[in-house]
Amino acid sequence: MGKKKVVKIARRYGWSENDTLRLTALRLRGHAWEWYEGQSEKLTTWSDMKETLLKKFKMVIRFSSLLKRAANYEARPGQSLGDYCFQKLQKLQALRCNISDKCLIDAVIGGVKDEYVARIKHILNAVATPRANGQCERYNKTIVSSLAATAVGQPDENWDLYVKKVQSALNTTNNKAIGTTPMEALIGYRSACPAESVVLKAIENELEQLDIQSLRKDISTHMKAEQRRQKEYYDKTRRGATRFNQGDIVMVQITSEVATGSSRKLRPKYKGPYRVTKVLFNDRYEVQDMRDHNRHTTTVMASDRLKPWKGIVH
Repeated sequence: MGKKKVVKIARRYGWSENDTLRLTALRLRGHAWEWYEGQSEKLTTWSDMKETLLKKFKMVIRFSSLLKRAANYEARPGQSLGDYCFQKLQKLQALRCNISDKCLIDAVIGGVKDEYVARIKHILNAVATPRANGQCERYNKTIVSSLAATAVGQPDENWDLYVKKVQSALNTTNNKAIGTTPMEALIGYRSACPAESVVLKAIENELEQLDIQSLRKDISTHMKAEQRRQKEYYDKTRRGATRFNQGDIVMVQITSEVATGSSRKLRPKYKGPYRVTKVLFNDRYEVQDMRDHNRHTTTVMASDRLKPWKGIVH
């Protein structure tokens, strides 16, 4: 039974140090048992036994072998991109070298086959419709709020000095959508943010590796349930989108404007006229600005940002 497995089982069943020591000793065989018989009086706790066992029977893997495994590992046919990235990172981390983030990314990308690159699609969002990229925008909102709280009282130009701290906090904070932390979901380890690391290191000087496949299955189940719950909540107040046809004249909601220092309450909320030039999928429309000074530029807008034009078009 491996050291990490012993720690995991002991935590699950609440074993004391003495119970862990006694039950582990019963599982020893061969040279390990003979060694323990001669050391039993000195080993009074599981912590002592664990440390001494590792020194005496440490399995050594040559660095050259680890380096070769990490360098030669590439994505296999049919392997998911997420699983490949996880496996590649594990092999790189096993080198126990101080590899920069930039070099890690380069090493991971180097093993990606063309079939994965061919599957990458660039999808543009409609103007002023952040829900089209909801997960990313929701996290952006959290990041901006966290940076504002972390950098309070500091010069605005120094905001980037706090990105690492916010990144670490978010990666080690339990996420409601997946039911665990992003760090656990990505690399299969329970980690601690810097604020907790000193205390936790005194309690447990190791990271416990998890069953990553089982963890990801649980995350998938949790995410589907959370998505269903959020959809039901959103659909309660949802109504059918307004339909437009090609050639319709519409007004476009003003989503951003230059600050002038005056009140915005009495300013127009829509601008136009615009003509619908193309009907797209998912209630999106390509519209063309009919005002002379805008040279008939086109843009893509969501249905809820449009209203039928009420005036006369010249």
